[in-house]
Amino acid sequence: MEKFVRRHKQLYEYVIGGTTELDRCYFTREGSTSFHINQDEKFKTFGDTIVARFLANELVKAHVTELMAKVKSHLSGTETSGLQWTGSKTDLVELIYALQSADVLNKGKADIKLIATAFEAFLNIDLGRYYRVFQDITIRKAAKQIF
Repeated sequence: MEKFVRRHKQLYEYVIGGTTELDRCYFTREGSTSFHINQDEKFKTFGDTIVARFLANELVKAHVTELMAKVKSHLSGTETSGLQWTGSKTDLVELIYALQSADVLNKGKADIKLIATAFEAFLNIDLGRYYRVFQDITIRKAAKQIF
């Protein structure tokens, strides 16, 4: 796209600049100086196809930029589900470990870090040191069984 714009830099700058004094040369058959074998000289002018391509390129560029922003947002974890965890962090950590031990995610291949990171992004929460939280849960449960 940039190569095309560079090739037609004069017309591009003319169109972007919003001037009109050369419209007769670029956009009327009277001022049109080139004819291509695939052009209908009664319908097309020198500038119309090129300007149409400029506009199409701008639309494609805007669409790709928007898609890239969405992908970047998704990968960085800034895109959330709109849901927010309202229970305790301990409850969520316990749920994460339950899902991991039940082997129900990625056919049992998902590790704790992957699951916790996904839940943090999905539920807009920072679990902090979830390994330590789970260790505390395990110690408490073991202590209850002893007493």
